[in-house]
Amino acid sequence: MTKWKLRTTTVLLSHLHQMGNVYSVPTKKPPLCFWLPSSSSSSFSSIATTVESMEKYAKGDEKNYVFHNNINDSLTLFDKMAHASPRPPLVEFNKLLRAIVGTENYSVVVSLCKQMELLGITHNSYTLDILVSCFCNLGRVEFGFSVLGKMLKLGYYPHFVTFATLIDGFCRESYVADAYRLFNDMVITGYQPSLNLYTSVVSGLCKIGNTYGARRILREMEEKGFQPDVVNYCDVIHSLCKNRLLTEASDFVFEMKVKGIRPNVYKSLIRAVNILINGLCEKGEMHASLDVVAMMDFKGLRPNVITFNELINGYRMQNEMNEARKVFDSMVHYGCEPNIFSYNLMISGYCKTDRLDEALKLFDEMVRGGPFPDAVTYATLMGALLQKNRFDDAIDLLSRFNFIDDEHGLEEEHNLEKVVVETAVHASLGKPEPYIVCYDMLLDGMVEIGSFVAAGELFNQICASGLKPSLATYNTMMKRLFYEGLPEKSYELLRALEYDYFPNSFSYNIVLKNFVQNNDISRATEILHEMEEKGFCLDL
Repeated sequence: MTKWKLRTTTVLLSHLHQMGNVYSVPTKKPPLCFWLPSSSSSSFSSIATTVESMEKYAKGDEKNYVFHNNINDSLTLFDKMAHASPRPPLVEFNKLLRAIVGTENYSVVVSLCKQMELLGITHNSYTLDILVSCFCNLGRVEFGFSVLGKMLKLGYYPHFVTFATLIDGFCRESYVADAYRLFNDMVITGYQPSLNLYTSVVSGLCKIGNTYGARRILREMEEKGFQPDVVNYCDVIHSLCKNRLLTEASDFVFEMKVKGIRPNVYKSLIRAVNILINGLCEKGEMHASLDVVAMMDFKGLRPNVITFNELINGYRMQNEMNEARKVFDSMVHYGCEPNIFSYNLMISGYCKTDRLDEALKLFDEMVRGGPFPDAVTYATLMGALLQKNRFDDAIDLLSRFNFIDDEHGLEEEHNLEKVVVETAVHASLGKPEPYIVCYDMLLDGMVEIGSFVAAGELFNQICASGLKPSLATYNTMMKRLFYEGLPEKSYELLRALEYDYFPNSFSYNIVLKNFVQNNDISRATEILHEMEEKGFCLDL
């Protein structure tokens, strides 16, 4: 958004302010019946036909048209209205446009507004308000802003809703600085912002890290008689934490408590405290984090499981696993049961600090009575065991993975697909793919240390068990065949995987290198041409 447009609008707003009343005056809407010249029976007949069409294509009361997602009906009605003689009053066109907006066909409304201009149907302030709303909903707030300029030049008094729509559109499109300037211009001109508009501006300023502006707006809300809610405070607290203004964030947290914003915001208040603790932990200020927890207790706020997980993660990042374990063990004292994230953070920390035996011991605790281990649990342990060449333990873990699944099944509360996002693995048909991830890790470890026979047996076991091999499984096996110098078998495997996946660059390159390694230049050239046709490059 260019600054000169904002300056032009500011000048026009100032001019309106000097004129006095800056609020648009609602126009009394005429009834549904059209203004008919009594001297023309043919005109009456034409209008009667149009009214019948309205009743056919638009169902509603005397005030509105309602279309049930049938855009063709609304276009037919517009065409009949536009070519009626005489035409219906503008208010009927506006009601029709508003009905189409209700179906979210915003681009259609923009097109119809353009047709109205071409047909000589003049827009009024309400028509232009509709157009502003459509542009903002289409993500073209800059066009909506241009419509505001047109309104001002035509001498219309923009309604508060017009400004609110534009400011919200600016915030949603990340033009927060423009939204902030327009908001300030609007207030200077004499418009009174609503609570929702204040909330949009505060949220937008927090997103771009302008905590000074957000706090100023928050105080202005209070001066205008609005009570900031939990959403406003949490946005500001989160922004303060991201900007490392932790003292100010702490002040805001307990200001919420002192003001008693609402009687039912206890959970939101805890959320705000957790945001503060997260900021302190990421900065490594663990003593300050514990002070906040102690202050929570003093103020009558009970830490929840998220609070403890933030502390555990903070100590984990500092490699202070003894302190993390103290926090983990203290959860029961506060009436909190460790959840799957608590256990996974602890296991991750133990693996990170080479305390694998303690990680396995904690895993045993999970199996005996804790939350059901998920794919993150197994992947973390599997990766750590393979890094330390503890293949026997990795194989034992994998067998226990299958045993636990058979024992517990995949009930709703133990559905491993819930962690697909965290493990960056997509669910496949049949069993969830997190299973195959563990096999892939073990298979790759075997290939890298040269246990080709064991890797082949494991691959056969995967196929026999009903699991669907992943693309990584096939690529690992082709890498094994490369190490063994078996180009033809790697080529056969490349063709086999195409039944389930599109080969990637690694797939082609490892087969190509296998043929080159065995001086089969003719076959290597064939693979190279196929790679080029599919857009893959040679990995040198």
